[in-house]
Amino acid sequence: GIPYGNAPFIRTAKEAREWARKARGSQVDNLLSELKPAIAQGGPVFLTGDLNEPSFQDWTDRARKANLVPVSVKYPATSMVVDTGMVDSYRRIYPDEVEFRGYTWTNRTSPTDPKDFHDRIDYVFACGTIVTGSKVVGENQKNADIVVAPWPSDHRAVVSEFILSEK
Repeated sequence: GIPYGNAPFIRTAKEAREWARKARGSQVDNLLSELKPAIAQGGPVFLTGDLNEPSFQDWTDRARKANLVPVSVKYPATSMVVDTGMVDSYRRIYPDEVEFRGYTWTNRTSPTDPKDFHDRIDYVFACGTIVTGSKVVGENQKNADIVVAPWPSDHRAVVSEFILSEK
């Protein structure tokens, strides 16, 4: 299962999707309805930040078989964003979700701590661009590509580089 604070203990992929949709579904719908006209124009569009939801590109069957996640889940928020044509910049540069986890939350415990669960919930999505690089920014070299000390947050950040085409 997937424990988290006082939230219900999630045991299945269906429960994970349902709770994620219940928690963030209307916000994601509203956000994407605002972005879709800009996306349709073909120019650069960016969506960045903490979605408080793992990526469907990380919670795969490959990751489950490697014992990195308890179940394979097609999480709705990231799936809906990618369905608009936006690209998850970190996963574009690091397509192997088993080798490159890119954990952004939490940095308060070790990724191997059995009492906690680490995930990538902070993103840089884009369309109308070419992704040339992506890095995790955080508290130490063991867990981040770029170190900032002292690190001020319980989340690591993602910074990505892009080429913008001239139209």
